[in-house]
Amino acid sequence: MFPFLHTQYITIYNYCKAFIYKCFLQKTITKIVKLLYSHANKDRMKTNMADFDAVLSPLEKDILKTLWPDKELKVRQIYDKLKGRRKVALSSVAVLLDRLHEKNIVNRKIETGRGGSRYIYHPCQNRKAFEKTIVETTVNKLIQHFGPTAMSYFHERFAKK
Repeated sequence: MFPFLHTQYITIYNYCKAFIYKCFLQKTITKIVKLLYSHANKDRMKTNMADFDAVLSPLEKDILKTLWPDKELKVRQIYDKLKGRRKVALSSVAVLLDRLHEKNIVNRKIETGRGGSRYIYHPCQNRKAFEKTIVETTVNKLIQHFGPTAMSYFHERFAKK
């Protein structure tokens, strides 16, 4: 009946959709940049790894906290250290160590002894290198997904500091 009205509504709809997407994108990028900046700023670095919730589960974080200072531990040794801090099963620790091995966060070697063979786990990287890898991966994914928008945002954000 009135084709020009239909065109105007579509145009308004597209402007609103673009505006909402832009607002959402800015809030999302702002949150991610704040996370990245807090990790890049050594004075504000947290020791509890609370910011890696998206990457590691709480038990995985505890396992890595146990592994980093001691370097090489058996599953039973890690379990013994963790069970004093939290309720955890030996099988859960073994499964999570296997998953961390699949993600190339920890390495393992086989030790044969009385009672059969067992794995000895050690971290692939120290804590600082691990954090740097997480930040690099996150930034690369942002740039890959958002391209020039992410680059211009990073430039604006870090040029102020």
